[in-house]
Amino acid sequence: MFELRICVTLKCNYKCTYCSKDGEGIYSQNSNLRDDEIINIIEQLSKKGVNSVRLTGGEPFCRKNLINLAEKIKSINGIEKVSLVTNGALIKQDEIDLMAKKQIFSYVSVSLDTLQREQYRKITRNDTFEVVIDNIKLMTKKGIKTRINCVLTKENQNEFESILDFCINEKIDLKILDLYNDKSKYVSLDEIKDMLLKKGFKLSSLERILGRLGTPMEVYEGFGIKVIVKDSMRGTTYSKLVCQKCERYPCQIGIIGPIMTHDGIIKICTFGREMGMNCFGIEDIDKIHKILVDANDVEEKWNIE
Repeated sequence: MFELRICVTLKCNYKCTYCSKDGEGIYSQNSNLRDDEIINIIEQLSKKGVNSVRLTGGEPFCRKNLINLAEKIKSINGIEKVSLVTNGALIKQDEIDLMAKKQIFSYVSVSLDTLQREQYRKITRNDTFEVVIDNIKLMTKKGIKTRINCVLTKENQNEFESILDFCINEKIDLKILDLYNDKSKYVSLDEIKDMLLKKGFKLSSLERILGRLGTPMEVYEGFGIKVIVKDSMRGTTYSKLVCQKCERYPCQIGIIGPIMTHDGIIKICTFGREMGMNCFGIEDIDKIHKILVDANDVEEKWNIE
């Protein structure tokens, strides 16, 4: 089983200092896929083992009628989970009410790297800190499973404890990531893991992306929440058919599963480019499936015990 990540739009209301301009997509002048085109592609891929869909961008809420699209995706036979990654600034209260009423998303991940308004503005180049915090609290209050995604760098590593305390108080899960592709800002997550253990959290499991791809993430539990630590130095998974031909190989992210760009191209990593695989062709869908499931093709390189 696999998770399909869909870049529903390249547009974003933020200009975060560490993000690429195309998010998880590929920059092009092509227009976004229509809703019916996205639904048709997911229906085809669901027959090949995709049972989970994650909506990303850009910022997904820059796309009109996002909630309606998500509801249609959830109704597709074989799709068990639909999740969302957002910066949280454009969500309207009536959309939160609808998300809660219909339980559309299995969880909503909100990017939040600081609890200081001025630092938030510097990172995102947008002055919407209070709006995001209010939306996080409202979604939690309405029963929407919410998780904070925090990219830890030299600029905000001293805020980890306050962010953790915020999550404990609000009963919100937390995911910590490092900035593996920028050595000037990168910080090791080893100290974070030690801090979690000293605070009383317990390492409960290793979590993998559906299909056992990507980097194994350490899951710590305590105080009614989970803290997921994605440490890029722990190793990852590669495709012998694709990765070994890449100039970045061996990178620190590897293959994470199918990512569909805003215009219907499939790639299997966040660095990936077109690779000649278009979601509109059945042959290409079969090719995508082979790359992801062929056990003889998978190469794992772990730095964990």
